[in-house]
Amino acid sequence: VNIIKIRSKALFSIRNYLYNLSFYEVNTPYIVGVSTDPPKVDKGGAIEVVWPGGEQAFLRQSNQLYKQMVVVSGIEKIFEIGPFWRAESENTFRHLEESIGLDVEFSSPKSLKEVLSIAYSIIFKVFEDLKMDGLASFEISLLEPDKLPIITYEEAIDLLNKNGFPFKYGVDLGVTGEAKLGEIIQKRNHSDAFAIMYYPSNIKKFYTKQSDSFLTETFDIIVGGWELVSGALREVNRSKIEYSMKLSGIDPVDYNFYLSIVENTVEHGGFGLGIDRLIARLLDIDVISDAVPFPRTFDRLIP
Repeated sequence: VNIIKIRSKALFSIRNYLYNLSFYEVNTPYIVGVSTDPPKVDKGGAIEVVWPGGEQAFLRQSNQLYKQMVVVSGIEKIFEIGPFWRAESENTFRHLEESIGLDVEFSSPKSLKEVLSIAYSIIFKVFEDLKMDGLASFEISLLEPDKLPIITYEEAIDLLNKNGFPFKYGVDLGVTGEAKLGEIIQKRNHSDAFAIMYYPSNIKKFYTKQSDSFLTETFDIIVGGWELVSGALREVNRSKIEYSMKLSGIDPVDYNFYLSIVENTVEHGGFGLGIDRLIARLLDIDVISDAVPFPRTFDRLIP
């Protein structure tokens, strides 16, 4: 019962923050005909469903393609709170088959750091609101948004190696790397939250903008050792998107509905934030299923 009440307060806080920034709330499809966020390095695949017409259909992995299409079509600032699904192959302490996420997208960001700032400010606002009601864990320490520790991916790899955790440049940091970095940043900066920017292109998705030296205009926000947010500026050069798709084993022909709208259009960016992970971290809950009233896990479908 308490978890349900806390989640309600958190969602109210998020909506209130974004409404005050003139964002519009939207709804995009939950059932899709192509994988809307095909994985590049993570194992979670799409869950297929039976569509009455006989076509292949999936439960969405995110609303990534649709939220970009809405923004470039003229609604400059949008957000959506809704479910997404990943076909996880085993139980883990921070993954679910069905999760609730916040997706934010807006046009003409001044920089990647502006996108990052909005994402972390939402986390901080929820934390402060829950703390005011005596609900957030006193074990967690979050710095003000203008003091959030920010490191590059290259610096993250260097920190891990210097602290006895060997990681090669170009690999996904994963659960272990993010947790170890969380410990290092906590000791160094006295913050349970930090951000990593500029990941190499081989571990980020086709819709992310690539900068020089095969780096991407991307960021993740880690809280309590868990990745809560992944964000980026978006690529609007069709040839670059198609090239990245092919490297990921994706046929661009299947995504013409998306490519035809986002090519050569207004610059835009955004992020996705896992609501379930946010609640778990702010309440110092170690297993994500304990932060969800009816968790959908690898081996739990009923009730």
